[in-house]
Amino acid sequence: MFEKITIRSVAGPDQNLDPGTLAEVLLFYGKTHLVLDFGRLIALIKAIGAANIEFLIDNGFVDITYILSQTGVATNKLGPLEIHGLVQFQVNGREAKKRVSAESQIELAVRRSQVSEPASRRLLKKLMHAAEVKDSFERLIGSERNISEIAIDLLDDRKLLTDLMNECLGGLLYWTNVPIGRFSLHRDKDGFIIDTDMRIDQLNKVYSEKVPPSHSSITRAYLLTFIWDSILDLHLASHYGSELLTGSIQERLIGVRIGSMLSRVKKDRTEINEFSDFVFADGKSVRGAINSGQRSFDDIRDILIKAQKFRRWLDGINPDKSLIKAYHQEVTAETWIDRLPGKSSRFALFTGAGFLADLVLTGGFATAGGVGLGLLDTYLLDGMIKGWKPNQFVDAELQNFVASN
Repeated sequence: MFEKITIRSVAGPDQNLDPGTLAEVLLFYGKTHLVLDFGRLIALIKAIGAANIEFLIDNGFVDITYILSQTGVATNKLGPLEIHGLVQFQVNGREAKKRVSAESQIELAVRRSQVSEPASRRLLKKLMHAAEVKDSFERLIGSERNISEIAIDLLDDRKLLTDLMNECLGGLLYWTNVPIGRFSLHRDKDGFIIDTDMRIDQLNKVYSEKVPPSHSSITRAYLLTFIWDSILDLHLASHYGSELLTGSIQERLIGVRIGSMLSRVKKDRTEINEFSDFVFADGKSVRGAINSGQRSFDDIRDILIKAQKFRRWLDGINPDKSLIKAYHQEVTAETWIDRLPGKSSRFALFTGAGFLADLVLTGGFATAGGVGLGLLDTYLLDGMIKGWKPNQFVDAELQNFVASN
């Protein structure tokens, strides 16, 4: 725990990483792996500035992977129906349909971030030297098939789709009781349709009582965005053998996904919940101080350097609140963080490693092929058997937003 974490999407309405959350992650984890695309790189530069990105790279705090393809959920209306697609797309050059090179795309992102010309040149050089560049998610994880098609195959499982959609709705409307609905996916030549017995429009009215449309609205496409991102983020974390940053909704979706997969490989097919909460209640509200403007991201730099001396305290440990508290106190003592209000940090820890080992050893394990696991689940299962744990640092953005409004 705390060796490394992968970050791609987060819980905010624009799904971009805010500087306060990044600062808190950097204090906990020895290495932070940022998976960026065109839009996320622009947002990161605007959030913390070119100089701070260079600082994080130079001091080994972050690794960066840049993916030329961006992802999203495309929705087209066909009369009363909505046709959806899980899509990847790239930034084009000035000539229609002409894709730009990795260097040109990164340079365009840097220039759109409105930093000075000298800073742009320095950052571009730094990123081109330090970043791992991949054309697509398929290239990143070594898949020969289009990952969008594989994800749609996964969601064609009616029970899994229903569980994911209901968990997503429960997370978005956490302050009220949401009825359990049924969901199914129907393929179309132009994409797929999500059918349900739920009145999504009525649920959105309840949602809008707490969350304004300027933040978000509940639609089938919005629910699919959470699910699509959770699929991609989970597989990136597995690929890099790291923990991952999630929002409270993504955490619920990952729990459903892992539970569904493990129940299928367990011969008796019983439902499994292999995550437990770990709450560190002795932290400080670094995120609030930075995001409010009370402090800037620049102010965390010296503290991160200081933290390097104490990193060995946390490397490879099982969760130990007293040791984490001692680390946190040493790192923040006599700094501006020490004077901040208190804050709890929550982690979702995978506790099923022993369960998997027992199944393999005792013969209670059904092979992936024997139970018809798809490519994505097989990939995850293989990583978990080899020791990867899908632990999560949970950022409860929606709850924080509702509470502050």
